[in-house]
Amino acid sequence: MKLIYTVPTLLAISLLSVKVVSPAWANLLPQKVQIIAQLDSKASALPITVADIQQVNLEVKSLIAQGDVEGVLQYMAPFIISETITESSNGFESVYIEGIEQHREVLTNFFNEAETEEDSEVQEISQQETIRVTPDGQLATVTVSTVTEVTTTDDELRLITTTDTIRFARVQDQIKVIFYTTDSQIISHDL
Repeated sequence: MKLIYTVPTLLAISLLSVKVVSPAWANLLPQKVQIIAQLDSKASALPITVADIQQVNLEVKSLIAQGDVEGVLQYMAPFIISETITESSNGFESVYIEGIEQHREVLTNFFNEAETEEDSEVQEISQQETIRVTPDGQLATVTVSTVTEVTTTDDELRLITTTDTIRFARVQDQIKVIFYTTDSQIISHDL
């Protein structure tokens, strides 16, 4: 039985910078600093708004519908982390993805599989989206709860409940997904 997957489009900041200085050399200038990722220092002047997140979501949905891997990746931070956990009658399946290159590979495979996926009738029963922005406008969290009914060509009915949690931050003056989790439960019945 093929499982229906959502696109993990999105993720957490592990480290913003790492100082590489020996204690004996600590008083010498300049200190060497290796930047791993840098949030926009002007972010406090450009807070993230609910409208910003809604616009990003619309653009990403359009890119996903087109199967545009590179377009979707433009909305991800280089250090993005995603995790997908799926529970079905076959047990649990967990997928952990780290970094932009692993996301490129997963998205490419997802879009290729979607083209060859068996024809199924998909009906969204309900969807609820909540967008929260921190008071300082530096981070935003979107939670999307969806219930979907899928009827496969072999007369199997699947009820899929999914909760996606997507975290956004302003990275290099652009709003990017930094962390994305998907938690799905699939219940299957023969028609």
